[in-house]
Amino acid sequence: YQYLYSSKIIIMRRFLILFAIISLVLTSCSKKTPEDVAGKAAEEYYNYLIEGKYEEYVAVMDNTEGIPEGYRQQLITMVKQFVVQQKEERGGLKSVKKVNSVIDKSNTKADVFLEVYYGDNANEEVVMPMVLKDGKWKMK
Repeated sequence: YQYLYSSKIIIMRRFLILFAIISLVLTSCSKKTPEDVAGKAAEEYYNYLIEGKYEEYVAVMDNTEGIPEGYRQQLITMVKQFVVQQKEERGGLKSVKKVNSVIDKSNTKADVFLEVYYGDNANEEVVMPMVLKDGKWKMK
């Protein structure tokens, strides 16, 4: 009986240790770093171009809050022209993937490296500078 009791304790201890390790791994994996958040935002914003969401793209630019409507419309027109130019020169923007993010020590500025894929099967890496304002990452 003593042997059976001690083997149950050993099994229970191993189970608890395994459970603790799994919990620790899952907790550490689910924690998002500022680099992750900035990178995800930059990727999402570049996808606005691909999806034709030009107004949304301009809205996430730094310092576009409260600008005159005429200036906002000019920015939207410039963004549309950029997308048309990319379509003419490279078959259009097809997809984007975050490659890396580098953040400053204050956690308020980041450079996000994106791999952009075009319709002509070309790709290039671009850097999107980002700034954290009021808890939200904006394009610089």
